[in-house]
Amino acid sequence: MAATSALTVTQVIAGVVDYRITSLACWHDKVVAGCHDGSLRVFARGTGAGRAEFHPIFTKAAFAPRPIDSVVIIDPVDVIVSISDAVCSVHDLASFAQVDTLDTGGSRCVSLAVNASCRQRAGAGPLPHPFLIAVLSRSKLHVYQWKGPHLRFQTVKAFNLQADRVTDVEFIHDTAVCLAFRNRYEVLHLDTGLVDEFARIPADDASAAPSPSLYRRTGPQRRSCCAATLLDRGTSTALVAVAVNSTAHLYTMTGNAAPVAIPEKTFAVDRPIVGLVLMRPMIVLLTQDRIHPFHMEVDGSAATFRSVSFLDGFALHSNASEMAFVASDSAIAFLERVPDQDLAEDLCRTRRFEAAVAVLRSPGRDPDVTGGQLMSARERDLARVYGQYADDLFQSGRYAASLKAFQQSDVDPSTVLTRFNGLSSDAMCDQTVAALMPYLLHLRSRLPRQHPPSSAAPLTPADFAVVVDTMLLRTYLKADRRLVIPFLSQSPLVDVDQAAAALTSAGQFDALLFLYESRAMHDRALSLLQGLADSTTGTLSGTLPTIHYLRRLMDEDAIHHWDLIRRHAVWALDRDPITAAVKIFAYHHRRRSSVGSGEAHRTTIGPTAIIDYLKERAPVQAAIAFLEAYIANTGTTLAPIHNELAHLYMSAILQPGAPVDAGRRMQDFLCRCQYVDLPALLQDMPADKGDLLASERAVVLHRLGRSDEALRELVEHQGALAAIGFCNTHAPSSATRLHMQLLRVFLQPAAGDPMIEPALQLLHSHYRQLDACEVVKLLPDTLPVERVRDYVEKTVGHHLEVHRRNQIEKHLCRGQHRQAHLDLYARQRPRVVVDGCGRCDSCRQPIADPNVVVVRYPNGAVIDYKCLPDL
Repeated sequence: MAATSALTVTQVIAGVVDYRITSLACWHDKVVAGCHDGSLRVFARGTGAGRAEFHPIFTKAAFAPRPIDSVVIIDPVDVIVSISDAVCSVHDLASFAQVDTLDTGGSRCVSLAVNASCRQRAGAGPLPHPFLIAVLSRSKLHVYQWKGPHLRFQTVKAFNLQADRVTDVEFIHDTAVCLAFRNRYEVLHLDTGLVDEFARIPADDASAAPSPSLYRRTGPQRRSCCAATLLDRGTSTALVAVAVNSTAHLYTMTGNAAPVAIPEKTFAVDRPIVGLVLMRPMIVLLTQDRIHPFHMEVDGSAATFRSVSFLDGFALHSNASEMAFVASDSAIAFLERVPDQDLAEDLCRTRRFEAAVAVLRSPGRDPDVTGGQLMSARERDLARVYGQYADDLFQSGRYAASLKAFQQSDVDPSTVLTRFNGLSSDAMCDQTVAALMPYLLHLRSRLPRQHPPSSAAPLTPADFAVVVDTMLLRTYLKADRRLVIPFLSQSPLVDVDQAAAALTSAGQFDALLFLYESRAMHDRALSLLQGLADSTTGTLSGTLPTIHYLRRLMDEDAIHHWDLIRRHAVWALDRDPITAAVKIFAYHHRRRSSVGSGEAHRTTIGPTAIIDYLKERAPVQAAIAFLEAYIANTGTTLAPIHNELAHLYMSAILQPGAPVDAGRRMQDFLCRCQYVDLPALLQDMPADKGDLLASERAVVLHRLGRSDEALRELVEHQGALAAIGFCNTHAPSSATRLHMQLLRVFLQPAAGDPMIEPALQLLHSHYRQLDACEVVKLLPDTLPVERVRDYVEKTVGHHLEVHRRNQIEKHLCRGQHRQAHLDLYARQRPRVVVDGCGRCDSCRQPIADPNVVVVRYPNGAVIDYKCLPDL
């Protein structure tokens, strides 16, 4: 797995030299080596064809009196800080002449570190952070700050350390440094002096471990100006890597909080680590004989790359994410990251696709590619790698994972769909379907939303969109059928024939009906509903689904769909004529305001056309139900509409097997309706059907003021009881005395003898509604008194009862009137209150005794009794 090389190694110094290297520092793309003889040597890359080779460009002999133990280049302020013979010196970068010695109070210097601002290149922009140096001695840590070219570095902090020997120091950020002890790592907060221990070397390993080493980096591009901006905002996150024997651990540190370990980020090698450096997104570990690169964004064995042999290395330094230098006593090697594209290709050849993806997603940069070119190049390479990764997953049978990779690849989607269409039913398991759905949704989001072209058109993106949506529908049918209708509502590109076949085989008739209706295929939808009407299960059985569908068509555009509605409403009217007529044709005739009435009129079928259709295709009860609902919904006052309903009632009464309540409904309608043309209706009533329409004619005649004629026809065709019932019904709302008129009809017929028995029956049952004087005048002289005795007794009793009731009401009203007068007098009566505060209007003395007798005059004067004149 580690056959891929992530680093290119170039020898800076190799072979036998007459000096020994004791320290190392980076200066831009140059390397500065401190030697045991006190000299300082600078090496740089060549130019032109020999750019890969390094050459010595400068040697400063006698730079220090003794071996140089540590050296740092601070380019922004043009100085070199070094430690030699336990003394920390400052040299001018231009002339290499010593300009200052840092005051350590006599302590012997061991190590030094600089903050991020010191490692910044000169001219890279404003640096808001100060230039800080931390110098470590055996028992003390000194912190210096650059104060300008005259004052140079001045001491700002000094900390006494514990008895344990500190081996190294490194800045985390401007207010925190990391101290490496022999058996632990600590963070020292420069502002407060507090210490946080965050890593400890096990006791068994502490004695065998070499001097601990560390390196840190705060976020991406820590060596650029953005680090200072992050620190100013207080949101800087530091990434700290520490070595514990043969394992490197990563920690994160935000602000002044304690470092937090990243458990999954540990990198192990086979020998103790003597140095490490971060070349984001890589971490490079140095052992005594090899250099081990790891990728920090990849987990597991995929993060390991080919190691490089380098004997007796002791120093590893970097000042950029792409390059680093490693040194031994007699050799220096230049480490450069392999370009991301080349590294990704090498990883793909070894089938390490996840590592290749992580490399291309990392924030590193490629040489000679900047800005938008970098992003476009990376995106193209990433899509290509995802395509290879997806193909490898598909070949290994991991279809769900391959789809996720295909979604981010540059593989033609039609190729992907073709491959998945060729899978067997066993391979299209639930997991594969669940993964196929997001991929199809991803394709659908990138395709144009338009109606599919005709079948004769060549293959276009729209044609491919039809294929994608149709396959997505099949996926929904297998994954979650509840999502089928929501999907169809948002997808106008599904192939209707293929979708209908899939929905029918799956038994999803609700979704099929929605598909037909949303595509305006109303004829197919209504045929489907008619075919499902006789099914015993499902929500589409019976006539109601068809009725509701036709009603929606009437509301949408009745004129446009009129032929279709008439054709498909026939079978619904045959099965349920009343419900069909009302819900299909009358529902959309509702009371409308004047706003928009013109549009509604243009899209509505008139009632006359609907009535003609119903009279032709349905029983008369359907037409009656429609007109009743139409009048109730619209509140129309047109006489032809009301007369048409009356004629329909007559047709229902006259037809064989007429409903029992047909006559009652017509009579109620004639009594209630004020808009019927009664004279025209009376002429249309057939005279030869008097037995069937007698009650209805009587109502019409009564409303025309011909009550006597109405009663005579009732008595003639239906008998006395029917006439009496008619009087009982219409007498409360009639201004005429119908019972008296009926009695007159009984006793004074136009032809024949008087109808004594019906007249006596009327007298006995309705004596309260009859005028006794007129009755006496109408009764025949030959009628025995005994026959009317019961009527006379009831009438006299009734009149006495009425008289008594009137007397009682009279006395009650008189008492009420008297009480009202008393109340009025009580309210208007003047009152005199003697409370000790009043005065006599005659002597003007106070009236203090509440028991005194006073007199009030009509003018309102109150006088004490003793002041009255002698009466």
